[in-house]
Amino acid sequence: MGKARKNDICTQFKSMKVCKFLLCRKMHFLRFACAVLLAISLSACTFSHRTTSVSFALPAWPQDAGFPSLAYWHVYSTNGADCVVQSEIASISLEVSPITPVAIIAQPITKHGEREAAFFHPAGCVYPATNEITWQNGFAAATCMNLYNASSNEKVETARYLASFNWKKMCDSVLAKSNNTLYDPWKADMHAVCSSIAAHSFSVSLLAMKRTMEIEMAFLAQLATARGMHNAYFLPQYVPLYETQRASGKTVAKRGDVNSFLCTEQTIAVVMPPATGSVMTLEISAVPVYTGRK
Repeated sequence: MGKARKNDICTQFKSMKVCKFLLCRKMHFLRFACAVLLAISLSACTFSHRTTSVSFALPAWPQDAGFPSLAYWHVYSTNGADCVVQSEIASISLEVSPITPVAIIAQPITKHGEREAAFFHPAGCVYPATNEITWQNGFAAATCMNLYNASSNEKVETARYLASFNWKKMCDSVLAKSNNTLYDPWKADMHAVCSSIAAHSFSVSLLAMKRTMEIEMAFLAQLATARGMHNAYFLPQYVPLYETQRASGKTVAKRGDVNSFLCTEQTIAVVMPPATGSVMTLEISAVPVYTGRK
């Protein structure tokens, strides 16, 4: 066999070995890619569908004079729960995810003569960051639920994103601010809080109340009396604020906004401090009827 012929055979043999090597590499890569995709798929299913049943205690309803009777709790969550819990029931079991945030809202529905109303801000919980339904956790739960509802992404992707946020720190901050102070988290800028969480730029400073002023309870009583409303209770919508309000003789209201206080079983006082200055208006209105979850 000639030298040229030998060289041609060697070249072909080497080419076959290279092709075989490249084919093996390609098959190995395809197997690896399939395994990765399968793992991601299984992870996504586990991330979104794995649930466990957890029992949550509901807050004790205040028995102080002036507070209307509790008719029931309207409890709903981002995991699909939506139910009525009668006032005599102290706890509820819900299906929740152990690894993704589940916002739970417990809206108290109170009795006002012949009507029922959702006057007070809800209690809540963001599980698993917190495992207690409390008044202080209600704002964080509402924030989390708003973010779920506002997202245009698939729920599993939204859940994965929200799981990276420190919900416990937010809840702890609200609890600390609510301790014996004239603080109401619902007077923070909810839009700014939600936007910052979505942008990964949240700071606890955003939980500070915006454009608020302290008001003497005696002054509100004078305004109410001038409108024919005597012995008004002025119960705040944020339940924990009541004790501080009673002890200090003061409350807090947001400037340039509507601030509602329950005066009697069937009436509310709508207090509207000006954006600037000290001239304040107070109007008496009927308690709005609860027509269901918005």
